[in-house]
Amino acid sequence: MQHKQPDIQFFSELTDLNMDFLHLIASHPSRDSRPVLGLEPSIVESLRRLDSDQMRSIASAPRLLACFSSLPPEQLPGCVE
Repeated sequence: MQHKQPDIQFFSELTDLNMDFLHLIASHPSRDSRPVLGLEPSIVESLRRLDSDQMRSIASAPRLLACFSSLPPEQLPGCVE
C-alpha cells in the first residue's frame, strides 16, 4: 500500500492565502460593534493583538476558510447572490 505524501507546496500556498485573509480581517477599519465577515468584534480585536508567529500558527489550519463559505451573501461585502 502506497501512502500519499502531503503536497508541501500546496500547504505553503494555503497558509499564505490564510495569512492574507487573517490580515484582511485584522486590518478592517471597523472598530464598532458590527461583525466583520461574520466574526464578532471581540474575535477581530483578538486577531489584531496576535504577533506574526501566532498569526502564522492560525493560518496553518488547512480548513480555516471553509467555515466562511456558509456566510449569507449580505454579510460578505461586495458579494452578490
